[in-house]
Amino acid sequence: MIPPELQDDFVYIENFLSEDEADNLMNYLVHNIDWEEREITLFGKTYMQPRLIKWFGEREYTYSNERMRVEMFPGRLDDLRLKLEENLGYKFNSVLLNYYRDGNDSMGRHSDDEKELGIRPIVASISLGVQRDFVIVEKLGMKRRYVFPLESGSLLVMKGDSQKLYAHELPKRKKVKEGRINLTFRYVY
Repeated sequence: MIPPELQDDFVYIENFLSEDEADNLMNYLVHNIDWEEREITLFGKTYMQPRLIKWFGEREYTYSNERMRVEMFPGRLDDLRLKLEENLGYKFNSVLLNYYRDGNDSMGRHSDDEKELGIRPIVASISLGVQRDFVIVEKLGMKRRYVFPLESGSLLVMKGDSQKLYAHELPKRKKVKEGRINLTFRYVY
């Protein structure tokens, strides 16, 4: 699934969680997380983010001028963090949850390159719910685009120079009527 030219920086595991595990976790998160709808300012204009979010982590984190305060992992997410650490061999101390209620919700093109994440951050991204396209775009050169359908229960690990060389996004898909949750585990310094 990952083309050879991206394999140093991206790893995809299709069934990291079983279908039942993914469905149960999705249901739990939809009904038990205190989701937030936040404003974001882009080019001097303020908008509501086109998704719901929640941050859990041992340290504060700021992205797009939004400060995420310390809030400890709920048990189920901490268990998932430990499973990731055991399987990948990396440490994680935070997770950003994004809830895309339907295809009208999206994430604009960006890189997870905030200084709190270090020089070569590792982001482990678990998808739950409806399949959505994840787009990776080269920042330099030919600016090639790669489109990946992310399945429920899948894990995409962005590592190496992924944040330096590429941007990524989750574009709107008007025909999608179901929800998707994305959990992005990371280490904040």
